[in-house]
Amino acid sequence: MEIVLTVFIVGFLICFLIEKYSDNFEAKENERLSKEGEEIVSCPGCRQRMKRRQLLSPSGWPDSLVACESCIAKHYVCAHCKKLIPKQSAILPFWSQYTVRHSSASASVPDYYCKTCYPIVSADEQGIIAAFAVSPTDPAYYKTFHWLSFRDKVLKAKGRKCSMCGATRRIMNVHHLHYKTVGNESMDDVRVLCEQCHAKVHGRSHY
Repeated sequence: MEIVLTVFIVGFLICFLIEKYSDNFEAKENERLSKEGEEIVSCPGCRQRMKRRQLLSPSGWPDSLVACESCIAKHYVCAHCKKLIPKQSAILPFWSQYTVRHSSASASVPDYYCKTCYPIVSADEQGIIAAFAVSPTDPAYYKTFHWLSFRDKVLKAKGRKCSMCGATRRIMNVHHLHYKTVGNESMDDVRVLCEQCHAKVHGRSHY
């Protein structure tokens, strides 16, 4: 029992001394850099204090958000709260993958979300679907997870062939035959149309 107690006390003292030494070292380092006229800030990822000029803001990040090179390689930025999130815990929604996969911009960056914000974004999507069911005019519906995933299923099941002109080498759209089943569409509620035929159906020059 005495041996266990001794080991515990020694361990506690070692941890205390290490923490105290680390705090003193950090304080002295900050004081030295301040005297040299350097602005000292904390990296939002690792919380390490360093010179302001050592922090970077990569392309695609908010201008006000900076981090050290090590954290930039290990983190994404949440598209909702604009905070750093470790890559291993970041959530990449289907609609974000779809946007990048079908984007003409080769440098397109997908939107990642933290575990806190993802449910909020998903709830917003349900609101968009409900609103579109009442008045099918908001184009935001066609960017929801529900529609993009359903659209992919339709194109895989029916093929990328226009049901009006038979074209196969044009951009294909999935057209609603009616809006009675918005949010719960089936294959019978839609048809595949090329972009040109889809525009004609809607009386527009383009979709």
